[in-house]
This record gives sequence, C-alpha cells and structure tokens, in this order.
Amino acid sequence: MGMIILSMTMGGFTNIIGQAANGFVETYKSKEITSLLDKGDLFFTLVNRDQTDPESARLGTCSETDAEEVWKHIHEKELQNRLPKDLRFAWGWKSEAGSKTLYALRISQQPAPGLKDIHSVVLQESSINGSYDLLITFSKEGHESWARMTRENIGRNIAIVLQGKVVTAPKVQMEIRQGKCQITGDFSKSEATEIKTLLEN
Repeated sequence: MGMIILSMTMGGFTNIIGQAANGFVETYKSKEITSLLDKGDLFFTLVNRDQTDPESARLGTCSETDAEEVWKHIHEKELQNRLPKDLRFAWGWKSEAGSKTLYALRISQQPAPGLKDIHSVVLQESSINGSYDLLITFSKEGHESWARMTRENIGRNIAIVLQGKVVTAPKVQMEIRQGKCQITGDFSKSEATEIKTLLEN
C-alpha cells in the first residue's frame, strides 16, 4: 500500500484530498465507483482489479510507472463530472512489489475522529507472524464520534489516513462503543513506530 505524491507537492495533495488528509475517513465501495465508468475506460486498462473485492474501498493496484497516468486520468474533468462530488482518491501507505494501491474515500459532513481525539497509541507484537499492530484509545469526544461512525458504516471500510495516505481500511463488522481501534497491516516494528509517531503528533 504505497504512496508517492508524484509530481504534486504534499500541500497540493492535501488541498485535493481536503479533510481526508489525516484521521478516520468514510469510504465508497469499489463497485459504487467502477459502476459509473464505461467498460472501455482507461481506468480498467491501467488499474489491476483481479483481486479486488467489489465491496471494499480498494479500487485496485497499478505499477509505480503507471501511477502518474492513473492519477491524471481519475482527476480529468470529464471523468470527475460522472463521479460523486464527495469522492476523494488516495494511494495506500506502502508500495508492494513495485505496485501501488488506490482507494476511494468519501468526505462526510458528519463528525469523525481526528488525531486530536486520540488519547493513546500502543504498539502490540502479533503472535502470528511477528508483525506489529497499533491499538488506539480515543478521548471522550473521539469515543462518541467513533461509535457513530462505526454504527453508520457497518459493512463498509473506514480508512485510517495519515498525510493523505491510507494506512489501512478495515471493514466495520459492528458498532464499536468501547472507544478503541486496532490498526493491523503486517507492519514491521519501524513502520508501526512511524505510524504511532504520526498519530501522536
């Protein structure tokens, strides 16, 4: 799930992605976006969707060499006119085997937890493969907005976004009232530590 700003500056990308630059962000399902595109659209040529769940926010992957062309195409005015106005695209946090993952975010007007609503972040080593997870505990304000967000997005992904990059996008199974959130993603200790630092600052 990698992220390169391509020819854009970080500031330019943040302006495009708006309030999704940092925090917890609602998403569109892949099928909700791809169903709006013509079958012959360039998107389907550039983006590999072989292992993409139509119910997830993950739109697919592309090679790093095609990433700039993909980004340019999905922001063309003609295509944007066919897509929801509250849709924002974002790349994933890490590149894997020379490919990048593209996500569909939805900018909601409802309150959502932000970094200011995080009370604590703890690293946890996974007992399965030695990777690291992060356990987030929210403040009272974050607790309430997280409960609302999970309640209204059951069956959908919620993206955890840092610096405009999707760190992970877990699917909500039920309303979470305990004010906690676990971030998993086969992170190394150094990657998890970096994410923890960003979440705390």
